[in-house]
Amino acid sequence: PMSGYRFGKGVYFAEMLGKSANYCRTTGTSEMFVMACDVSLGKTFETSRDMYMEKPRVGTNSTHALSDIVPNPSMSLEMTDGDDMIASVTN
Repeated sequence: PMSGYRFGKGVYFAEMLGKSANYCRTTGTSEMFVMACDVSLGKTFETSRDMYMEKPRVGTNSTHALSDIVPNPSMSLEMTDGDDMIASVTN
């Protein structure tokens, strides 16, 4: 693919539903499949720059991509387990 490899092949998670929604549609359909997960990142390597990696940086378990786009708490959805999921973004 020409996109979708910001940090290499792997499993990507987002803290905002709107971000994940960009990657959840099949071409030619309006159907979307999303799985809400509670993810434990372990020790993270934080960066705002794209860089291809084959595995996490030495001494870390995962990579946390930082962004200027942050969750908007007023757009949260309460889940059945009492947790909240952010459905929208704000700059």
